[in-house]
Amino acid sequence: MTIAASVRDCLAREGVHYDMIAHERTRDSNHTAQAAHIPGDRLAKCVMLEDDKGYLMAVIPASHKVDLGAVHRQLNRALGLATDRELIELFKDCHAKQHMLTEHHSRRDHTPS
Repeated sequence: MTIAASVRDCLAREGVHYDMIAHERTRDSNHTAQAAHIPGDRLAKCVMLEDDKGYLMAVIPASHKVDLGAVHRQLNRALGLATDRELIELFKDCHAKQHMLTEHHSRRDHTPS
């Protein structure tokens, strides 16, 4: 599996260091961790949050879920999950299936599943 140029560029712009691990296509990040034979807390996943100020890319361990209340308290922003339609617009070079969100996640505050 390759990384979309738009995601790669965003991560580079933010100075995020990462390793690529080949794996089969899966339905969610927990299954990706299993397919890649790595613990879920060692695999990063991106979740796009949004509010009236714009978008925030949350990069967290695959085994974690977002606590939107904690995000609001820490950032003083009422962030919610970006819609699939918004994700397709933001990352036009990604496959639509890769945008489906099955869990809620955040960058700042996360709790184990």
